[in-house]
Amino acid sequence: MKISIFMSFFLLLSWACTKQKVEPKLSDINKVTSCDTSKITFSGKINPIFVANCYGCHDQYDSQFAMQPFSTLKLSISNNKSKFLNSINHNPGASKMPKNGNKLSDCDLKAIATWIDAGMPQD
Repeated sequence: MKISIFMSFFLLLSWACTKQKVEPKLSDINKVTSCDTSKITFSGKINPIFVANCYGCHDQYDSQFAMQPFSTLKLSISNNKSKFLNSINHNPGASKMPKNGNKLSDCDLKAIATWIDAGMPQD
């Protein structure tokens, strides 16, 4: 009898523990969803995105969309702003960039758009 009571208690306790919801901490949510675009610089934010995702294909020898050196990058984006933004945002009908890669994070996309809207300063 003692064993069956103990087993019943143990089963009830283990069931209750598995059904417990673990709520994420607000501080963890803010870390994931915060995206500060108030101080975007080319060297601090934009260039690292391009190095990680773009420059492997779009170097100074790319005849369609050269992204190096900086003056060429700025000219390429200026002349093809809509095409560039549609591509990196994976919009329908656009050639998705990075090619064969995942879409950039929402924060990276927001940073790039903010930088372009600010006139694409070098720093």
